Formats: sequence, structure tokens, C-alpha cells
Amino acid sequence: MSKEDLGNLPPPPILMQTQTFPLPTLILILDYFLDNPNDRPHSGVLQKFIEPSYPKNTMYRAIWSESTCLFSKKTNVHLLNDTTINIMKRAITFEGPELFS
Repeated sequence: MSKEDLGNLPPPPILMQTQTFPLPTLILILDYFLDNPNDRPHSGVLQKFIEPSYPKNTMYRAIWSESTCLFSKKTNVHLLNDTTINIMKRAITFEGPELFS
């Protein structure tokens, strides 16, 4: 797939702050991202928030290179619905201090 094949689609979501795409569009953008390593940013985050089934926020992280793939999981120590605690302290995982997870 070339850039021309994408037509008038917006740039990939990793280059934007926040954007929602219908699934067929997201599949095209993801295919292009995976097939064109020279057009990718050197770092970034591709994520989607999913309401957890567990009462505490959990995040999974994958770090990969050509020869290695590392998967990690972190769970916050606070209950997500405990409104006596600041939402940031209830939600942070990898991006926060170790004492929260």
C-alpha cells in the first residue's frame, strides 16, 4: 500500500493528540504503519482505553525491536471507583511512580 492508496485519509492516529476512526479506516492506517517502517515516528504510543473488568486499572505494554519483544503488565493499587482518591492516582500504571502499582 502506498500513501496514494490511502486517498484523503487523515494521518495515522499516533501523529495526532486524539482521533477516533471507524474500524476499516483504522485497519488501513495500521497496515500502512506496519508495512512502512521508514515513515514511522521513532517513538510513540498506540493505545485504546477499555473499561476494565477488574476494579483496578491494569495496563499491558509491549516493547519490540527486530530481535526482541518484551511484554509487561502493571496494575494500579487503588480502586478505579474510589472517588476519595484523585483520578490520576487511581489510573496511572507505567507512567507513574512505583508506589501506585
